[in-house]
Amino acid sequence: AAARPAPGVLDAISAADLLVLAPSNPYVSLLPILDVPGVREAVVASAAPAVAVSPLIGGRAVRGPLDRMLRRMAGDTTPAALAALYPGLLDALVVDTADAGGEAGVPLVAAATLMPDREAARRLARSARALGQSSAVRRARRDIDAGDRGSIWPRSLRRCARGGRGAPRG
Repeated sequence: AAARPAPGVLDAISAADLLVLAPSNPYVSLLPILDVPGVREAVVASAAPAVAVSPLIGGRAVRGPLDRMLRRMAGDTTPAALAALYPGLLDALVVDTADAGGEAGVPLVAAATLMPDREAARRLARSARALGQSSAVRRARRDIDAGDRGSIWPRSLRRCARGGRGAPRG
């Protein structure tokens, strides 16, 4: 059987005011979700900015093989290499302060992206939201003639922002 979005997923993307791609390995987590029929199209058609949070700190993965995968498949571990995995989808990228100063083809904001506790997760969620609402992203969105886009907070990041169940523990 072919993969298909769970009930309500496409409607949620369409109704969202900000779409945040969590700091997860794109190759094994986010890209397979975007490849489910209808999901990528819903993100592109959605009205809100799409902001990704980089899973890299200083060009290295906090855990897992992402840095090695990016180096091998994309050539390096820069914000530009990460953003290039999401062609036509991102309006902005949150990178760790250790990766500040790079270029990515979309507006960047540097923030502490390691989430050792709930307060750090809340700060990161606020940074992602602020970037999605920034004038630079709004200007970039006006320059895109692709219609509308939208906002879904991944469940874990949404819970972290509220300090609720599922937030990282220190």
